[in-house]
Amino acid sequence: MKFIKFIARLIRKLQEDNTFMVANGLTYKLLLSTFPFLIFLMSLIGFFHLDSAIILDTAKDFVPEDAMNIIYVFINEVIDVQSPSILSSSLILTVWSASTGFNAVIVSINKAYGYEESRTWLRTKITSILLVLLFAVTIVCALFTVIFSDNFKNLFLKMNFAEWFINLFFHLSTFSIAIVLILFAVMLIYKFAVAKNMSLLFVLPGTFSTVTLWVIVSRIFNFYLSNFSNYSKVYGSIGGIFVLVIWLNLISFFLLLGGEINALIYTMIEEND
Repeated sequence: MKFIKFIARLIRKLQEDNTFMVANGLTYKLLLSTFPFLIFLMSLIGFFHLDSAIILDTAKDFVPEDAMNIIYVFINEVIDVQSPSILSSSLILTVWSASTGFNAVIVSINKAYGYEESRTWLRTKITSILLVLLFAVTIVCALFTVIFSDNFKNLFLKMNFAEWFINLFFHLSTFSIAIVLILFAVMLIYKFAVAKNMSLLFVLPGTFSTVTLWVIVSRIFNFYLSNFSNYSKVYGSIGGIFVLVIWLNLISFFLLLGGEINALIYTMIEEND
């Protein structure tokens, strides 16, 4: 009964805060931030002399295939072709541009709590830049995990263990570690986005809800596009752009939904005190 009341109150809050419309605006900001972030991420991966193909292959578990095709084209035509010195010289501008999306997340989550942003513009911008760095480092850590896992998998395969079992075990373990890293990154976003100091305990429900919905809906969306949709037949090569925008819109909404869940739980706890 309490759960049903919570859901009903959450739906009202989503309507009051115009979360669906805000998610559309956030999608635009994230779309503008995606490609600068990729430039920064690939530059960071290159600094550690890591193979970017591994992380892109792992990303297929979370990103629709048509959207990944757009990312592949961008990396091949923009990042791989450009001189590393040119990318390095524009790195500060790239991080600054990528922080735009996180800045929009900060504003949206504060709105969910009903808070006015009390921090200065500079402090908010620094926070959004730090969140960009956090996400990039999280992805690099995930890449190290994949490489480390592959080395162990090859070792077990040499020991004549059943190949199908080893492949399944290491796929699941790598996927689980990637999920944990994403949970950690999203949890920190919810904590530092709010103008008021927030305990990690209060942001856990929204974090789990957001990441769970990201994974499940991304898988369903990818399955639908692969088996039932005819985007590529109707729109041709630009079909991937439509898919990327729709996927970013889903990501935006679930990110805001998690913030709304955290805000509502926090409000209900205060009401009972």
